[in-house]
Amino acid sequence: MSRKRNSKRSQFNKEKEIREQIAQRTTRNIVILSLLFIVPCIFLLLNIGESIYPSWVITNRSQIIGILILCITVIILSAPLVIEVNSNSRKFSGNNKRVLCKKPFINSQNLG
Repeated sequence: MSRKRNSKRSQFNKEKEIREQIAQRTTRNIVILSLLFIVPCIFLLLNIGESIYPSWVITNRSQIIGILILCITVIILSAPLVIEVNSNSRKFSGNNKRVLCKKPFINSQNLG
């Protein structure tokens, strides 16, 4: 009896560790993605390296900054949801049997 309890506890602990690792990996990926938008936004806001920007970047600087800030906001607001979905994925309910759809039998007498 105690072996079953210990094996269930160890299995639960393993699953918990795996979920935590997935959450950490997802968090790291979200931080890297947000940094890809934050760094150019800071460069544009502080006019760093403005002499090497193409002319279209200088003329549309405020629009580019707005798009970058919108992307950063969406990433930050959706991060908890993405982390939760990745770390605690749920299985679909059902009996897990593959249901094959059979073609309906068509009688030639019923067609006419």
